[in-house]
Amino acid sequence: MKVFNLQCGEGHSFEGWFRSEEDFISQNSKGLSSCPICDSTIINRLPSAAHIQSNKNKVTKNNHNSISDEVQKKIVEVAKEILKDSENVGSRFAEEARKIHRNESEMRSIHGTATHEESKALKEEGIDILTLPIEKIRKKPTSLQ
Repeated sequence: MKVFNLQCGEGHSFEGWFRSEEDFISQNSKGLSSCPICDSTIINRLPSAAHIQSNKNKVTKNNHNSISDEVQKKIVEVAKEILKDSENVGSRFAEEARKIHRNESEMRSIHGTATHEESKALKEEGIDILTLPIEKIRKKPTSLQ
């Protein structure tokens, strides 16, 4: 089975599953392939990266969706580097980020905590933020998601 990234003439992207590349070409030339969103039969194949499954990337029962210890250590290192020169404003993060964005407070690097809703609102207001799962890393590094 071959999975191709496809796009219709209207710009909708989707996947198509075919027995072979020849099967895709044959079906597409006969107008048998259509967009699942708008039913357009003008379908183009998009470039896609090859997927190679190696033994060390296989998921096992004990290692389901886990990140290697080495990757976790790198995430913690990067997070510490980002945080070392910033001010911890705690739960006032969203409020303080807005003040800085509106030039009501001095420009500086800050970090703290925000709810998912607060983070979403900040992004919608055009305020760039970076979400780091620091507490998850400190509490239980094997359960990073």
